[in-house]
Amino acid sequence: MQKDIDVKMAEIMSNLPEGVNGASPDGTPEWTAYEEFVEKTYKPYFTNNAFDKLISTNFAFDYQSYFTRADNVDYKMNVSNIVVKQEDHPTIYRFTFEVEFVNSAGKTSTHQLIGEAICPEEGKIGRIQFGGDIQELKSAGF
Repeated sequence: MQKDIDVKMAEIMSNLPEGVNGASPDGTPEWTAYEEFVEKTYKPYFTNNAFDKLISTNFAFDYQSYFTRADNVDYKMNVSNIVVKQEDHPTIYRFTFEVEFVNSAGKTSTHQLIGEAICPEEGKIGRIQFGGDIQELKSAGF
Protein backbone atom coordinates (compact mmCIF):
# COMPACT_ATOMS: atom_id res chain seq x y z
CA MET A 1 0.00 0.00 0.00
CA GLN A 2 2.84 2.36 0.83
CA LYS A 3 4.38 1.73 -2.58
CA ASP A 4 1.00 2.40 -4.24
CA ILE A 5 0.82 5.73 -2.39
CA ASP A 6 4.41 6.54 -3.42
CA VAL A 7 3.54 5.87 -7.09
CA LYS A 8 0.41 8.03 -6.78
CA MET A 9 2.41 10.84 -5.16
CA ALA A 10 4.97 10.73 -7.97
CA GLU A 11 2.12 10.97 -10.47
CA ILE A 12 0.51 13.87 -8.60
CA MET A 13 3.82 15.72 -8.26
CA SER A 14 4.63 15.30 -11.96
CA ASN A 15 1.30 16.88 -12.89
CA LEU A 16 1.49 19.93 -10.62
CA PRO A 17 1.51 23.35 -12.24
CA GLU A 18 4.87 25.09 -12.28
CA GLY A 19 5.63 26.86 -9.01
CA VAL A 20 3.46 24.58 -6.84
CA ASN A 21 5.67 22.77 -4.35
CA GLY A 22 3.47 20.24 -2.55
CA ALA A 23 0.46 17.98 -2.81
CA SER A 24 -1.33 15.28 -0.89
CA PRO A 25 -2.70 11.88 -1.90
CA ASP A 26 -5.80 12.45 0.30
CA GLY A 27 -8.98 11.34 -1.43
CA THR A 28 -7.25 9.06 -3.94
CA PRO A 29 -8.24 5.37 -4.04
CA GLU A 30 -4.73 4.48 -2.85
CA TRP A 31 -4.99 6.70 0.22
CA THR A 32 -8.55 5.58 0.98
CA ALA A 33 -7.46 1.91 0.89
CA TYR A 34 -4.59 2.75 3.26
CA GLU A 35 -6.86 4.57 5.72
CA GLU A 36 -9.39 1.72 5.72
CA PHE A 37 -6.66 -0.88 6.29
CA VAL A 38 -5.07 1.07 9.15
CA GLU A 39 -8.41 1.68 10.87
CA LYS A 40 -9.47 -1.97 10.59
CA THR A 41 -6.05 -3.26 11.68
CA TYR A 42 -5.11 -0.87 14.50
CA LYS A 43 -8.11 1.07 15.84
CA PRO A 44 -9.41 -1.74 18.09
CA TYR A 45 -6.13 -1.65 20.07
CA PHE A 46 -5.94 2.09 20.77
CA THR A 47 -7.90 4.68 22.68
CA ASN A 48 -9.59 7.18 20.36
CA ASN A 49 -7.03 9.89 21.13
CA ALA A 50 -4.08 7.55 20.66
CA PHE A 51 -5.45 6.25 17.36
CA ASP A 52 -5.97 9.80 16.06
CA LYS A 53 -2.35 10.60 16.96
CA LEU A 54 -1.14 7.38 15.37
CA ILE A 55 -2.82 8.34 12.11
CA SER A 56 -1.88 12.02 12.13
CA THR A 57 1.81 11.27 12.65
CA ASN A 58 1.92 8.04 10.59
CA PHE A 59 3.65 6.65 13.68
CA ALA A 60 2.67 3.06 12.99
CA PHE A 61 4.79 2.90 9.90
CA ASP A 62 7.78 5.10 10.72
CA TYR A 63 10.25 2.25 11.14
CA GLN A 64 9.01 -0.08 8.44
CA SER A 65 8.49 2.67 5.86
CA TYR A 66 12.04 3.94 6.46
CA PHE A 67 13.38 0.57 5.38
CA THR A 68 10.95 -0.33 2.58
CA ARG A 69 10.78 2.96 0.67
CA ALA A 70 14.33 3.05 -0.66
CA ASP A 71 14.40 2.90 -4.45
CA ASN A 72 14.39 -0.63 -5.82
CA VAL A 73 15.17 -2.21 -2.45
CA ASP A 74 12.87 -4.60 -0.66
CA TYR A 75 13.26 -5.57 2.98
CA LYS A 76 11.47 -8.13 5.03
CA MET A 77 10.96 -7.37 8.68
CA ASN A 78 10.39 -10.00 11.36
CA VAL A 79 9.63 -9.24 14.99
CA SER A 80 10.39 -11.83 17.68
CA ASN A 81 11.26 -12.41 21.33
CA ILE A 82 8.70 -9.95 22.65
CA VAL A 83 8.84 -9.67 26.44
CA VAL A 84 6.29 -7.45 28.21
CA LYS A 85 6.56 -6.49 31.89
CA GLN A 86 3.99 -4.54 33.84
CA GLU A 87 5.60 -1.86 35.98
CA ASP A 88 4.61 -0.86 39.51
CA HIS A 89 1.86 1.30 38.04
CA PRO A 90 -1.14 -0.69 36.77
CA THR A 91 -1.27 1.06 33.38
CA ILE A 92 2.46 1.12 32.44
CA TYR A 93 4.06 -1.69 30.50
CA ARG A 94 7.67 -1.87 29.32
CA PHE A 95 8.74 -4.29 26.63
CA THR A 96 11.73 -5.53 24.68
CA PHE A 97 11.79 -7.20 21.29
CA GLU A 98 14.05 -8.12 18.40
CA VAL A 99 13.61 -6.87 14.86
CA GLU A 100 15.28 -8.75 12.04
CA PHE A 101 15.64 -7.11 8.64
CA VAL A 102 16.55 -9.11 5.55
CA ASN A 103 17.33 -7.12 2.41
CA SER A 104 16.86 -8.29 -1.18
CA ALA A 105 20.47 -9.57 -1.26
CA GLY A 106 19.83 -11.78 1.77
CA LYS A 107 21.84 -9.65 4.22
CA THR A 108 20.36 -9.98 7.70
CA SER A 109 20.52 -7.47 10.51
CA THR A 110 19.00 -8.13 13.95
CA HIS A 111 18.43 -5.36 16.48
CA GLN A 112 17.22 -5.15 20.07
CA LEU A 113 14.53 -2.54 20.64
CA ILE A 114 12.70 -1.39 23.74
CA GLY A 115 9.39 0.30 24.31
CA GLU A 116 6.84 1.54 26.76
CA ALA A 117 3.06 1.53 26.54
CA ILE A 118 0.50 3.21 28.73
CA CYS A 119 -2.86 1.45 28.72
CA PRO A 120 -5.47 3.59 30.51
CA GLU A 121 -8.33 1.32 29.39
CA GLU A 122 -8.46 -2.46 29.42
CA GLY A 123 -7.02 -3.70 26.11
CA LYS A 124 -6.40 -0.19 24.74
CA ILE A 125 -3.09 1.60 24.23
CA GLY A 126 -3.14 5.27 25.18
CA ARG A 127 0.50 5.95 24.35
CA ILE A 128 3.33 3.89 22.93
CA GLN A 129 6.96 4.71 22.26
CA PHE A 130 9.97 2.78 20.98
CA GLY A 131 13.73 3.06 21.39
CA GLY A 132 16.91 1.05 21.31
CA ASP A 133 19.56 0.76 18.63
CA ILE A 134 17.49 2.38 15.88
CA GLN A 135 20.30 4.73 14.85
CA GLU A 136 22.69 1.78 14.62
CA LEU A 137 20.15 0.02 12.45
CA LYS A 138 19.87 3.00 10.10
CA SER A 139 23.64 3.44 9.84
CA ALA A 140 24.05 -0.28 9.06
CA GLY A 141 22.28 0.28 5.76
CA PHE A 142 18.95 -1.12 6.82
